[in-house]
Amino acid sequence: MPQSYSLQRIPKPATGVLGPSSFFPTTWPNTENPVSMGGIWTQGADVGVDWQNTKSVGGTPGIALATAVSAGFNDCISTVQGQGFSTTKHYSQLTVNKVAGYTPPDSQEIELLGLFTITANSAKGYEMDFAFGVNVQPVRWNGALGDFTTTVFTLVSGTPFQASDGDVIKTVFDSTSGSPVFIIFLGGVEQVRYTDTTAGKITSGFPGMGFFVRTGAGVDLTKYCNKGFDCGNA
Repeated sequence: MPQSYSLQRIPKPATGVLGPSSFFPTTWPNTENPVSMGGIWTQGADVGVDWQNTKSVGGTPGIALATAVSAGFNDCISTVQGQGFSTTKHYSQLTVNKVAGYTPPDSQEIELLGLFTITANSAKGYEMDFAFGVNVQPVRWNGALGDFTTTVFTLVSGTPFQASDGDVIKTVFDSTSGSPVFIIFLGGVEQVRYTDTTAGKITSGFPGMGFFVRTGAGVDLTKYCNKGFDCGNA
């Protein structure tokens, strides 16, 4: 079973390069809009243009969240690109922040990204979507804004689940066989596997995170987000 790491911040050099570490945990001690951590993060609006950025509110722990609600499919996304991690086998992990008594008026999602690359006017890779009150949904982003699919995945094994406050959710993204496999863990225990064997499959990229929120009365971006993130080689 892949190793699970405790979520604690590792100091980053001023150059924005992670260095030799094979993993990268943080509990969001600093407030940043957008999240940067010394230039580590690649952002959906700043680089991708057509999407939105992610931000953090510092604390012990702090939280990472969307910068704004989405009018279309312009999720708030960010990746850890060019930091020396394997582009074909890595993981993304988060700790769920879910405030008791809160129910969003419409869709509100926290996302783990993998085999994912953000460039100008292109966001390409895989999203594991943990929507409020709904089971996990895998999504493949094909590049252009709004070009995504949820119908190409084969359920290999496991039981879908819903996320609770404090849950640690981890997805391993592994394309080393030539067909990407996605292994989702809850509390260190494997829950479900998906695979993409279609012609449009994506076989390389980077780990990251995302958020999607629809507007409505009482919506609060801080009440369903993440209070810890970790990524690295799987």
